[in-house]
Amino acid sequence: MTAKLFESERGILVRGLSLDFTLGKVKEYGELTGGEKQPHLFAVSRVEEGWLLVGVPANMTRYNFHNLACWMLGVRDDPEHATGVIAVSFAGSEPGEAYYLIPDDEANDAAFIGRREDGSTLRVDIPMGKVKVTRGKSRFQEPLLDFLRGRQVPESLLPGPRGFALTPDRTLEIAVEDYEP
Repeated sequence: MTAKLFESERGILVRGLSLDFTLGKVKEYGELTGGEKQPHLFAVSRVEEGWLLVGVPANMTRYNFHNLACWMLGVRDDPEHATGVIAVSFAGSEPGEAYYLIPDDEANDAAFIGRREDGSTLRVDIPMGKVKVTRGKSRFQEPLLDFLRGRQVPESLLPGPRGFALTPDRTLEIAVEDYEP
């Protein structure tokens, strides 16, 4: 039996974690959120060249998407630690608003930084849920696909023109609060 194709405009690319540990992190994230929860279906690829893809459902809020990407970095006591996390989002009808984010190693708090396809710089303050978009000089010059290839993300895990399409190794449904500050 062939698994059903999972299509998503958002995905989290993770390097250095096993499939089972990644599934556990997604499940754990659902357990951490409070309030009224809604079901969300995630798809996770098999590990390829050290990377795997977490397909994020369309009904997940932007805040939770960014927060889950941060959660993949782990905590000190975790038995496994990601060596790379890249959050990727497509904007459907607005291709210039597609973006990638990586952890900001220079920040004092949990923050991700990256680039939109229109060349704007993004900075996301994860705890506060604030997204800052700036135009002008950026330390990120590479378009999305060039950026991902430069980090040795396998071709099979790269997004297409409208996002990700993957045949998942596993799927996982969790309940998450639809929070957006």
